[in-house]
Amino acid sequence: MQTVLFLVCFLGFSLAQTTDYAALETLFKKAIGAETTQITVAQLPQNFPSIPLPSFEGIYGVVSQDNGMTNEPMEFTVYLKTAGSSNISSKIYSETLSQNGWQAIPDFGRENFVVDGEGAYDAQASDMIFCSPEGAALQFYPTKSEDSFTDYVLYINQFFIREQCKSAKVGSANPIPTIHLPQTTELFGVGSGSGETSYDANADLKSSLNGAELYSHVDAQLKEAGWLLRGKQPLLADSSTETISSLYTLTYNDESWIGYLWVQGGNTQSIFIRVVKED
Repeated sequence: MQTVLFLVCFLGFSLAQTTDYAALETLFKKAIGAETTQITVAQLPQNFPSIPLPSFEGIYGVVSQDNGMTNEPMEFTVYLKTAGSSNISSKIYSETLSQNGWQAIPDFGRENFVVDGEGAYDAQASDMIFCSPEGAALQFYPTKSEDSFTDYVLYINQFFIREQCKSAKVGSANPIPTIHLPQTTELFGVGSGSGETSYDANADLKSSLNGAELYSHVDAQLKEAGWLLRGKQPLLADSSTETISSLYTLTYNDESWIGYLWVQGGNTQSIFIRVVKED
C-alpha cells in the first residue's frame, strides 16, 4: 500500500509535467508488479461501477484491485482533487449520495466510546460508510493539506466496508457495547477494524483514573453487557506498565464469541477490545 501511495503522489507531480497518460500507466503497472492491480491515470477505468462521484475538479488516478474471490466485486481507490473546502465538499457529496438512495451508517468503532456529559460521538461525513441499494459500499476521506497532493480519497467496495453494509441490513453485527468513559476523560481518538468473524475497537485517551481503575471501569461495563470473564482473574496484570488484559466469553445474536480486553495506564492511556466468533 505504501508503494501505491508513493506512486499516486508521483502521479500528481507527473501530471503537471506531461499528458502522456499511457506511458505513466505503463510505469505504474510495472512498479506495482501485481497482475490483479490496475492503475488508471486522470480518468476512470472502463469497468468502474455506476456510482455518483463528487463534482470536484478532476481525478488524479484510480487503483483497481481484484481480490481473487469468486462473485466479489472489484475494489477501487479513487484519488480526487478539489479547489473548495473539504468540509463543504464532504457535506455536498454525502447529500448527493443520500439523494441517490445510499444509506449512511456510522463507521464501526466510532460509537463504541462515549465520554459522559458530551453525548454521542458527532460523526462527520468522512466517519460514515455509504451503502447503495444494489450492494455497493463507499467511504471517503478528506486529505487536503499543505503536504498532500490529493484532496479526497474514495474507497469503493473494499471488503471491510461491504461487510458493514451487509450487517446494517440485518441489524447490528457488532458485539462490542458502547463504553462510557468518565466525564473528565480527554479522548484523543478512536479506531476500529473488522474481519469476516472478528471486530476490534480501540481508543487513546487521558483520564483521572490509573490503569487498574480504568480496567475496572471498562470490565464492569462488559460484564453488564453479558460478557463472562474466563477464569477468576485477569489474564495479564503488569503493575510496572499499568497493563491489564482479560479474556471473556459472550453470546451475541445466538452465536458464541470470545472477547478480549487490553487496557494500558500511564500518562497516555489505551483501550483495545476484540471479539472473535467461535468456530
